Amino acid sequence: MGDVVVQRKFGANPDVQTTTDPETVWGAGGILSDYFTPAATTVVSDDTDDDVGGTGAITGIMHYLDSDYMMQEEEFTLDGTTPVALTAQPIFIYRAKILTAGASGYNEGTITFSNGSTLATIEPKEGQTLIAVYPLPKNFVAGIITHWGVQALNKVAAYADFSLQTKKIGGAWNTRDKLGSSGEMNPNDLDIRIEPGELVRIQCNEVSANMPVIGYFIIDQHRNHAGI
Repeated sequence: MGDVVVQRKFGANPDVQTTTDPETVWGAGGILSDYFTPAATTVVSDDTDDDVGGTGAITGIMHYLDSDYMMQEEEFTLDGTTPVALTAQPIFIYRAKILTAGASGYNEGTITFSNGSTLATIEPKEGQTLIAVYPLPKNFVAGIITHWGVQALNKVAAYADFSLQTKKIGGAWNTRDKLGSSGEMNPNDLDIRIEPGELVRIQCNEVSANMPVIGYFIIDQHRNHAGI
């Protein structure tokens, strides 16, 4: 089938609540449900120190899918609490990270990518997005989900229920596997094939108390030598 590229996606939701579940395992909270409509996109911090000459984040890189479902990237320079216009109009940001920072060595505020909707966030001091969602780009001919795991981070009488779900372009979300966690990491091996353009996400369906949760999955991406 050609070259294999391993993609490891991990994410965190800082506060899944009993009154708001289900939620997707990603930093912005709430549900990340589909591709976004291409539109003018900005990146901004909520802390003035994330700026050239500041003590926080200075530059970063955004990895995204364009409207043809192809992998692209764009570097950016932050301007504190002033939004910076990006050239790209992503339909999905699957990872972004800070490249350079001032004296603190990390982003001091929340970095938000937005086109009117929140596309992705980098939470303070994390240095990159925490998104347990991934779109298989059309650069690849197939993907195999080989492993995933989840954890509820409230260890006092805690329980969280999770689903690994996939969604084809124009389709509906389908649960492909389920796991629960009572405070410990719970992993599972898989062999689930996905198609180009198909979205994969970890959804936290229910929590026994308000708590942060984390999750990850691993995909073997198969690309032919022509890169299509």
